[in-house]
Amino acid sequence: MTAVEVVLTVGLILASISDVRTGLIRNNLTGSLMLIGIVLNARIGFDTGDLLGGIATAVIGIGVMMLVHGIVLFNLGVERGGDVKLFMAIGGLVGWREAAEASLWTAIVYIPVSLAILAARGRLGNLLATARWMARGRPADSAPEPTVLRTAPVIAVGAALAHLTTTLM
Repeated sequence: MTAVEVVLTVGLILASISDVRTGLIRNNLTGSLMLIGIVLNARIGFDTGDLLGGIATAVIGIGVMMLVHGIVLFNLGVERGGDVKLFMAIGGLVGWREAAEASLWTAIVYIPVSLAILAARGRLGNLLATARWMARGRPADSAPEPTVLRTAPVIAVGAALAHLTTTLM
């Protein structure tokens, strides 16, 4: 395993444990993973004679994930802040292409997993209520009761699938 793979694996495991136990993915974890991603990619770039390219891999990975997850999905109410920062950390470690593939794999895995969890909790009706609420422009007076799902384990599976395959991108 490379240093990036070790850090990514340990980081995703720690994020998953934290999210399942507390519902939070800690900023000190995701921030550290982003910083480590920049340092490791700088080292890879230095070793290959392209220091700036290595740094750019991490910074662009963080930026693309911030754009997709932070600006788009967070503002749509699809993701919470910890999820966004975890995707940014993945981008910082593996670059934007693999992080984008992790996003796609996460969506593919998340849909059946979330439907199964909602069904097991008897909350599928809330999904329909939320869809109707969003279609009406999200009026503040009729917001449905939120159903929170812990997503770090699903993000970890998506990142693992992205790393082990090259089928989506």
